[in-house]
Order: sequence, then C-alpha cells, then structure tokens
Amino acid sequence: MALQDEIIYQKNAGRMSANLILVDSHTLDIPRKLQEVDPALFIMYNPTTDKYEIHRRGFSNTLEMNLPYSTLDNRAIMAFVNGRDVWKVKDEIEANNAKIKADREQKIKHETSCKLRDIHTYCLRHVDKEELDQKAYTTRFV
Repeated sequence: MALQDEIIYQKNAGRMSANLILVDSHTLDIPRKLQEVDPALFIMYNPTTDKYEIHRRGFSNTLEMNLPYSTLDNRAIMAFVNGRDVWKVKDEIEANNAKIKADREQKIKHETSCKLRDIHTYCLRHVDKEELDQKAYTTRFV
C-alpha cells in the first residue's frame, strides 16, 4: 500500500488527525534521512500545534514521537535516534530486573528447600515423640 493511501486510510478510520499534512520533501532532506534510519518512518506536520510529528507505517497508532520544534531540521533525526536509544536502555533495564527477580525467587526456593529438609530430618529422628519439645521452635529453621 502506498504511503498516501495508508495515510488516507488512517485518517478515514479516525486513527490519525484529519488536519495532518504529509511532509515528503524538505530543503534539508529530513524525510529522506529519517527513512534511512528506518524505512517505515514518515513526517507529518500538525498545523493546529505548529509542530512536526514522526509516524511509523503499519500500525493502528502510527504516532511515534511529537517533535518539540516548530522547524524541521537535523534535531528531528537526532531526537528520534536518541529516543530509540532510551527504549533500548529501558528494555535492557527490564531484562536485568527480570533476571534479578528470577535469581531472588531461586534463592527463596533454595532456602525453603533446605529448611524443609531440616524439618523433615528432625521429624524422622523424633518419630517416637507425640509432641515436639520446646527447643524445636528455637532451631535454625524457624
């Protein structure tokens, strides 16, 4: 599907503001440079806010980033590239947090297993007693 057709479809479906204007050419060639970073990206101008927006093809919500500038220059590419680095770092942090959580759960399971093994051994050694003596509650596994 051509980019113009996809934009018309998104606008008609109400997923994109109807007043957005496609920026397909620019004196600094920013749309082409941005597509070199990622071919699915395109730039839209929002006359209501007087700002530019970076959108991505192929999703129901195409908006990737609102640029805080009223002029289009190389800062748009740098903002998007830096924004992508933030998401990459965020993914790395989430992966590290998941590993820490898994390690903590593994440690808890190991400690629980050791304590249950000690309790089981204690109970097997004292099968003849009907009640546990008071010292049983002050051992290492309580």
